[in-house]
Amino acid sequence: MAEEARKIQARVVVQGKVHGVSFRTNTVDEALKTGVLGWVRHYGKGLEAIFEGDEEKVKHMISWCKTGEPPARVDRTDATISEYSGRFSHFGIEDDA
Repeated sequence: MAEEARKIQARVVVQGKVHGVSFRTNTVDEALKTGVLGWVRHYGKGLEAIFEGDEEKVKHMISWCKTGEPPARVDRTDATISEYSGRFSHFGIEDDA
């Protein structure tokens, strides 16, 4: 019998040129392709995201946030891993902080 993947949550804050370059939309697209749940939003001069799901998939999203897609320019990412909550049913854009 296959072992179930460990589930986690990560809060990621991204700083750099991430406003006005479709970073949020691209994050949603990548999260949907990857199969994680949560949200992304503008956060001050950067972005904040919550990713939740299988550990491997969440770690993929953390790595993806370190570069994003052109013309975004990521200067710094900070990720905090925590317990899986199971409270999300989809991935989308949240109201800005």
